[in-house]
Formats: sequence, C-alpha cells, structure tokens
Amino acid sequence: MKQHTQSKTLTYVSVILGIIILFFLSIFLFQQTAVAPVSDSAPISNDDSFELEPNSPQDDSRNIDTQSYIGLTEEEAIEKAESEGYQHRITARDGEEFMVTLDYSESRINFSIEDGVVTDAKIG
Repeated sequence: MKQHTQSKTLTYVSVILGIIILFFLSIFLFQQTAVAPVSDSAPISNDDSFELEPNSPQDDSRNIDTQSYIGLTEEEAIEKAESEGYQHRITARDGEEFMVTLDYSESRINFSIEDGVVTDAKIG
C-alpha cells in the first residue's frame, strides 16, 4: 500500500512540474512573438521637404469656420465640405442622435440636421 501511495504522489508531482514548465514556456514564447525587434521598425525620416496640398484639410492655414455651415441646407453643407476637401457625416437628424465611431479626424465635419437644415457643425 505504501508503494502505491508513493507512486501516486510521484505522478502528481510530475503533473504539477509539467504544468509549471508549460506555463513558463508559454510566457517565453508569447514574449518572443509579441515584441517586435527594434531593427524591424520603420526608420524615422528627417526629411523636411514634405508639404501639404493647398486644399488639404490638415493645412492649418485655412482655419475652417464650422459656424459658416450652420443655416445651410444639408445638400449645400455637403457640397461646401467636399469642395473644401473635407469628408462629412451626419451625427444627428431631427433630434435623433446616431451612433458614430469615436475616432477624431481633422479632415471630417460632423453635421447635426433639423428639418433639412444644418444646426451644428464640428470638426472631428
């Protein structure tokens, strides 16, 4: 009986040691795949020759006045935004707010519409 108990204990110890080894091995493998070596990253460019296109929404010299959209019809506002190089989306219509992504984009204008007329316009 004593030999059977020792054999059973040895089996439990072997299983526990195997689990511990697998645990540390999985951590090691995860670290190897989760962290990219620095040499694989893209080089940083010090090229200052990059220029924005004149009609680019990211060009800070334009300082868009979103208030100028308020009072326009939806169609007029969309046409104006596109002609100025902006994307657009309707975030609310007639009191109903729509689900939108939370990403911020300087090249997009968000419109609130009431009875076909823009009541609010914001960059984002």
